[in-house]
Amino acid sequence: MKLLAASIILLSLHTFSYSDEAETVAKELIVFSGSSKAAVQKARLNTEALKSARNDLPDEFFDRFLAKVTEEEIIKLYAPIYAKHLTSNEMKQLIAFFKSPIGTKFRKVQPILIKEGADAAQAWSQGISVSILSDMGLLESE
Repeated sequence: MKLLAASIILLSLHTFSYSDEAETVAKELIVFSGSSKAAVQKARLNTEALKSARNDLPDEFFDRFLAKVTEEEIIKLYAPIYAKHLTSNEMKQLIAFFKSPIGTKFRKVQPILIKEGADAAQAWSQGISVSILSDMGLLESE
């Protein structure tokens, strides 16, 4: 029984140290992949859209919200998720990719892709909305 308990404790310690290593590698991957910068950028874009839709909220609300959305917080939030779904070895391979010339280029254009993608999606969804409202007879004619 003591041997079983000791084995369980040793396995638990191994799991925790592996998780710690995986989270450390995950944090590096999140930075090298540009995910933390992209998440902050996306939060800023979403906040701007929300600000337009919710003009009843003071600017201070949005300023204070964005002050809390930092890369450091995103990294802490994302690291356990990456570590849950990817092994340390897989993350190290991804880091190597993001350090490569094509990975570096991808990181460089990623903010542009996100911005242009968000703009295109907004225009696309507005077109869908107008079409549906028109079909339903709910669109005010000018």
